[in-house]
Amino acid sequence: MKKVLVIAYFFPPYAGVGAHRSSQIVRHLREFGYEPIVLTTAKGTFARDPLRPVGEDEDSLKRVPPDVMVYRSPAFQPFALIRLLSRMRLMWLYHWFARPDEKVTWCLPAIIEGYRIARRHEIDLIYSLPAGAFSTTFVGVALKWLLRKPLIIDMQDPFTQWPMGVWPTRLHYHLDRLIERVVLGSADAINMVWETYRDEIVASQPSLARKRIVWIHNGFDPAETERMRTEAEGAPPKDPRVMTIMHSGVFYDRWGKLDPADRPSGLKRLYRATIGRLRYKPLDVDYEVHSPRLLMRAISELKRERPEIGANIRFNLTGNSDPAIRQLARELGIEDQVNVLGFVSRKEYLRHLFGADLRLLPMSRFRNGQKMGWLVLKMYDYLQTCAPILVLSDNSTTRDICLRAGTGIAVKPDDLDEMKRTLTRLYEEHVTGGIRVTPDRDYLRRFEWRNVVRRVAELCDETLANRSRAKGNPS
Repeated sequence: MKKVLVIAYFFPPYAGVGAHRSSQIVRHLREFGYEPIVLTTAKGTFARDPLRPVGEDEDSLKRVPPDVMVYRSPAFQPFALIRLLSRMRLMWLYHWFARPDEKVTWCLPAIIEGYRIARRHEIDLIYSLPAGAFSTTFVGVALKWLLRKPLIIDMQDPFTQWPMGVWPTRLHYHLDRLIERVVLGSADAINMVWETYRDEIVASQPSLARKRIVWIHNGFDPAETERMRTEAEGAPPKDPRVMTIMHSGVFYDRWGKLDPADRPSGLKRLYRATIGRLRYKPLDVDYEVHSPRLLMRAISELKRERPEIGANIRFNLTGNSDPAIRQLARELGIEDQVNVLGFVSRKEYLRHLFGADLRLLPMSRFRNGQKMGWLVLKMYDYLQTCAPILVLSDNSTTRDICLRAGTGIAVKPDDLDEMKRTLTRLYEEHVTGGIRVTPDRDYLRRFEWRNVVRRVAELCDETLANRSRAKGNPS
């Protein structure tokens, strides 16, 4: 069995979605002829990290086979300093200098540990999953050159092409583009988990056109699906008059903005008046539509116009929700219908997900009309329910996938009348037997993690075969 060194900063017991891909790849690789050996950060790191409020969940370790070798290297991040700067509202100062991101301090000890691991286990391949911490690709690149082993970089998130990206200055952005070009140019193969990202990165970095770049998306666990569906069927019956809408995660409508209502410190006021004006957003994205406002306004108006519908709609939110949501609910007179649950365990999150009648999935959009390729991780969780998904988007890959799956119901993200009509129709279906969708189960099976990891293994096979041919060995 070939041995692959999997480098993933985000890995169980990290409780956030960033660890799902790495843990599922490790879980299934053996089925396709690869023995994974994991290099990740030390336990306790995320429990101390003020920038990762979801912390750690020991139950997430159950996704990883117990006999998989997992090596943990200390993060060496200045958590006390980060906590102090956060309290002083000076995090902008930290992000100014921590480039390309705050995980860069993990790289040197991880390179040393990774070299030791690779020599001990005689690994055949390096598989790097940077997932929200692009600096951790430095570990894979360094080990590639030290060990002369092929490297695959699995880009779960874009770096300079991320639609939400905001840089301290234009200079920071161009420096990160240079880092991106060097790092990705060092890989033997690259996976992009968004289809459009593959085209966008080549347009942005033409030198990468010669690279083997594929699209292998994320997925869901069918065993988890069946377990939660059984639980949902055994739950106490709900009031049939009430329709529950659920959303998980953050909204980006205030992303990258300097909040005028904030009471900044003297240094932050100085920052806003001087170098804060240099902040650079390379992509012209309409964040405003990535918001619950359209849905909440529609519920409020229906409550006045058709109280038998509007008063019977509930909206549950899990994850990091902006306090402004509660304020908006009060202003709209629906505070008793909006339930902000905050961070919950994955088990509790799935209970809400499978118990809801409708799942909300808003998307940002490019102002120039270009298709938004961003595939958020919660989309896969939503898809596994085979249940209705309300997609707020008029031109995105997310919209296309949900509609193709047979569970998507698309609404333009700024059309209040269409939202009210849609909610009225869905509510009427809900009280007369359930919202009608027709899931395409054959299509959905491609998103099962085992099928996703099969494609990862095929990419590993291809990369090793190309390296062998390049050395003049028979494939």
